[in-house]
Amino acid sequence: MPEHSAGLCALTSLTRREAFREKGNRHDKNYNERTNVVALEAAPKKVIKISVQYTNHAAGDKKCGSCANFIAESNTCKRVSGTVNPKGGCVLWVKKG
Repeated sequence: MPEHSAGLCALTSLTRREAFREKGNRHDKNYNERTNVVALEAAPKKVIKISVQYTNHAAGDKKCGSCANFIAESNTCKRVSGTVNPKGGCVLWVKKG
């Protein structure tokens, strides 16, 4: 199975097409029973650094220190797991204010 089709398919016996079809049926009360995907609901709200192209030294103005998601007291981010460098950056950068 190609790497890009991970996720719902990797956790179930569904084909990629069936998985996309099921994603639209999450309002259905039998969704979890049919797909057996309890792990997706318990997924962490933060993402890992590599998935958002995080770098310790960002070029330009889009640095963690000037991002609305940056928490200066702990050098952490609201959306990325672990500590982050104020001079770092990623694709989730959002202007403060």
